[in-house]
Amino acid sequence: MNRTVYIIDDEPSICVSLQLALKNLYRVKTFTSSLPALASMEAEGADIVLLDLRLGEENGLEVLERIKRIDPNTEVIMMTAFGSIDTSVNAMQKGAFTYLTKPINIEELKVIMQQAGNIRKLNEQIYYLSDQLESKSRFDAIIGESAPMQRVYMLIDRVKDIDTNVLITGESGTGKELVARAIHNAGKRYRERFVVVNCAAIPENLLELEFFGYKRGAFTGAMQDKKGKLEQADNGTLFLDEIGDMPLGLQSKLLRALQDKEFTPVGGSTPIKVDTRILAATNRPEVLDKALLRPGRFDRRVPVELPDLQGREAILKVHSHDVKMDPQVDFHTIALATSGASGAELANIVNEAALRAVRMGRSEVIQEDLEESVEVVIAGAQRKGAVISPEEKKVIAYHEIGHALVAACQKDSAPVHKITIIPRTSGALGYTMQVDTQEKVLMSREELYNKIVTLTGGRSAEEVVFNLVTSGASNDIEQATKLARAMITRFGMTEEFDMVALETVNNAYLSGDTSLSCAPETAARIDGAVFDLVKKAHKEAREILEAHREKMDELAQYLLKKETITGDEFMAILHGTMEQAEPETVETTAVPETAQVEQGQEPEA
Repeated sequence: MNRTVYIIDDEPSICVSLQLALKNLYRVKTFTSSLPALASMEAEGADIVLLDLRLGEENGLEVLERIKRIDPNTEVIMMTAFGSIDTSVNAMQKGAFTYLTKPINIEELKVIMQQAGNIRKLNEQIYYLSDQLESKSRFDAIIGESAPMQRVYMLIDRVKDIDTNVLITGESGTGKELVARAIHNAGKRYRERFVVVNCAAIPENLLELEFFGYKRGAFTGAMQDKKGKLEQADNGTLFLDEIGDMPLGLQSKLLRALQDKEFTPVGGSTPIKVDTRILAATNRPEVLDKALLRPGRFDRRVPVELPDLQGREAILKVHSHDVKMDPQVDFHTIALATSGASGAELANIVNEAALRAVRMGRSEVIQEDLEESVEVVIAGAQRKGAVISPEEKKVIAYHEIGHALVAACQKDSAPVHKITIIPRTSGALGYTMQVDTQEKVLMSREELYNKIVTLTGGRSAEEVVFNLVTSGASNDIEQATKLARAMITRFGMTEEFDMVALETVNNAYLSGDTSLSCAPETAARIDGAVFDLVKKAHKEAREILEAHREKMDELAQYLLKKETITGDEFMAILHGTMEQAEPETVETTAVPETAQVEQGQEPEA
């Protein structure tokens, strides 16, 4: 990219002659007074300035000082026909690069300007690197030693030194920007700029201006030219975060920049050549223009997966370095309870735990703080002041015990970790948390079916005890239906449909919504199979609860008094090994009996 040179001289003939001599080497702008030059400089900047010492009634040294206040890295070459040692020394003291006497020797000027350009580039690099020092990401900034992370390291190493554009995919919070910075910092462009554009944070009507820049007069208010991010990242890397939020029309304009390494600013007519490498990240790869993924555009993909058990534990420990922790804290247990959590969510858990410790008047974080922070991230903070009638509270208690009891009475079901009927800000009136003793990648048909049975346990308890159905099972119904459908259409777990893919996942990183890809007749048969599977699970849950009615009553009464019980307490009561100590009674505030049970979502175990 050619550097921008300003010529400020009150003699138009000198401006013209110098412009003709330099126009093939630089982008040259001429001014016969300082005010428009300084305004332009504030808007778009200048790399080198050729400044006359005497600008009519203006003092060139004062203009020099104003230039340095705008950008200290702008190199200023003073020019005068009335040179003296004193003025030369004064100019150098105020930050001038050098001092030339008129008439100007063009060849000497070109050599000096090349030197000034090199100094300017060096200063830019020093400033940029110092500014980025704290946040600079290297390989050691990425945590994880699992097989998926090893593949990420391998891919980073493979693409770091080539000029191909890279698309980084993964769920939100998995560290896609860290991977992009690692690619840039490990590669040959590490000395150049790493420019970030968050496509989701910029309004659609401003994104093109931000990306390509604009020329003066392109629209009302465009008083000066402005460089776009593509040009700012010339010779370096441009990182487009959330590229899936970029409008399709702008994506098509991006294609030319990717393929031809050139673009035209808004309101401009002359294409600008750049050598910019583009890295992009998205959790919505399916919405990208397919042309972007062809050879010569985004040639490589780097998928970033959610951390496994070992990775989650390592991430928790890293984010705990600056937090005073109780030596007895068990990060492994917290990692087990956070299956499916991203790196960002794990960092949030540690922060929430630290805040809770401060609120409780402790100087260090204990295990209880971390466990509660997991629940805050999953289900929201506690709403202890929520007004719930005794009748509704009783229904909620039996509902949650129904989930826990059904889970405990089945094989291949994750152990119950905690049961609570304290409402949460997410809308949940209570929930049952199950935590597996080990990380699982695959799930058998029996395990998935048992999850459906467990999900129907809450509604089944309401039916067995109260002969009642409430809206509290809405999320259970949704999850059970979704799981049953997946078993039939995606996992091939029925004899009727065998190993036929009947459904397609639309986005693996977001909601996981699916769409059927079968005939209407087959879709009707699928609906029937889903209905039969959930109905069978519901019947089985009711049978379990009817067979353990006395234990269900005992557990529900204990939960009503304690509001929250641990998995150990639950199992002790279930097996009859609980010490008979009367728990403290928790006061509740009554509401009119006509109040309906609040619909709330329970966190997925």
